[in-house]
Amino acid sequence: MIEMALLEDLAMDSDRFSQCLKETMAGCRIHVFKTMEAFLEDREHYDFILADVFIGKDMVFDYKEILSAKADYLMFASVLSDNSYRAYMPKSVGFIYKQLADDEVKKALAEKYNEYLSSRARIYTRSGAIDVNARKVMYLEKYGKNVVAHFEGGREIDMGRISLPRAAKILMDICQKANRSMYVNPAYITRIDGKEIRMADGQWTKSSPGFHQELMKAFVNGLA
Repeated sequence: MIEMALLEDLAMDSDRFSQCLKETMAGCRIHVFKTMEAFLEDREHYDFILADVFIGKDMVFDYKEILSAKADYLMFASVLSDNSYRAYMPKSVGFIYKQLADDEVKKALAEKYNEYLSSRARIYTRSGAIDVNARKVMYLEKYGKNVVAHFEGGREIDMGRISLPRAAKILMDICQKANRSMYVNPAYITRIDGKEIRMADGQWTKSSPGFHQELMKAFVNGLA
């Protein structure tokens, strides 16, 4: 079941978006939060978050790192243009104008929901199956015989005794081989210094000669 968090302090908008979500995302379970305090106290991880850009006096972009860590996909809603907030918005998010008619809101939600589903992958762990947004994996790292997937926001998932190529395949081959102990997602490379690669979380690794050129090409294409 898709777990959805709705952050909205206005009852009218909360009711409206809840209904649109129910009609668009069949089978999803909606958790409504009217304050940032209540949301921050909640320990659950969500598949989807739809949040007003202002919750009371709180601007949600001030919490974007926490939001990214607590959900696989983010969407924001506002009466103002997304251009007003573009500098604050995390990567890979959706945006909905509150002025849109319900049919247009549902259409926008459906587009982003399908986009999310297209990047959804299932990881089997000792504690059970976990659905993740494959596009948010930063890198895969070999620890002994196990592979650990590192995600945006600091989330780590032990994928168990599995080969790196198999782990990359499960996560839709978004990560490319850097060396024999690590696959990296080029979208999360922040710097390349010679053969040294810096990831978004500050982790450094070296790229092997046979894979450096392809990683460099993917990194440069991502900057374009």
